[in-house]
Amino acid sequence: MENQTEANIDNIYTLLKSKGIDKKFIKEVLLPSWWDENILETKTGLLQTISLISKNLGANLSDLLTNKKDIHICNEFVIKFKQNNSYKNLVTDFYPQSLASRLNNIVERTYSTEFTLNIRTAKELREVFLTDYSEINLNNLLKFLWQNGIPVIYVSEYPKDVNKLDGMIFRLGNRPVILISSKRKHDAWLIFILVHELGHLFLNHLNETGNVIFDQRLETPANIEEIAANEFAIDFLIESKKNIPNLKNISSTFSLINILRPASQRFNIDAGVLTLIYAFTSGNFSSASRALNSMFPEANAGSRVIEFMKSNLAHENLSEEDSDYFETITGLTGE
Repeated sequence: MENQTEANIDNIYTLLKSKGIDKKFIKEVLLPSWWDENILETKTGLLQTISLISKNLGANLSDLLTNKKDIHICNEFVIKFKQNNSYKNLVTDFYPQSLASRLNNIVERTYSTEFTLNIRTAKELREVFLTDYSEINLNNLLKFLWQNGIPVIYVSEYPKDVNKLDGMIFRLGNRPVILISSKRKHDAWLIFILVHELGHLFLNHLNETGNVIFDQRLETPANIEEIAANEFAIDFLIESKKNIPNLKNISSTFSLINILRPASQRFNIDAGVLTLIYAFTSGNFSSASRALNSMFPEANAGSRVIEFMKSNLAHENLSEEDSDYFETITGLTGE
């Protein structure tokens, strides 16, 4: 029988801990900047605190108010995870559901561009893209996505027991939304992640059996859909794996850069992207990483994503509390 006693903040902390959400994250991210412990001293303050936690998790308020043994997302949906050992060791899929639900709610209120792209292949997407842009780089790709009804949201804050994602795409209504994290600093990584997520979208991996796809580590594709999304990305970026330069006998980072940088111009792509594709097809991520660091020593790709969020979302449509949460979870407060 469920415990229907009066709500208790410690019980809520314990329940959320079982979902991978630690107390520090609750206080610093889920609760607004004006909140402090003294608010819990009154019943009104306690109820306000619980309401804010529930709202920013997209969770059922009644589950927290009545000390239930479990907590549920208001609009639950199926998530497809890349099945790898590091993720299976984590607690639950509650937080990715929560994140998708809450951010979808915010996007719906701040962004109105309709999604109208009708793409079936990577080749078709490349042709459409290069009609308007001379090069596939991060700025152009972000501009293309926002202009075509696909917002890209940068997530910088996570509970400590939840692994950061490489990328995540969800479609809870008519609009797809892509989330990326701060794990990757180079433009090339974010370009590849974004196009990988587009692969999931245009290859119809988002459907009634999984309308959220959580990609934790793209270097180790563990199922057919992940492999297909990686191949979609490569085909969009350089048309075919066959176009990757032969680099079997390359012995130094300098030599790798000298071959990949001019070769990238053939495909109208950022040089770092071809470097990363070399890593995906050869498995030599260490050499590619050294080359990326050498070519782009001060990389900070996330700042570009944040700038596009600032200019494309109508932040004035959010309440002060919603704005506080969004700025904290995305790192806008640090900009």
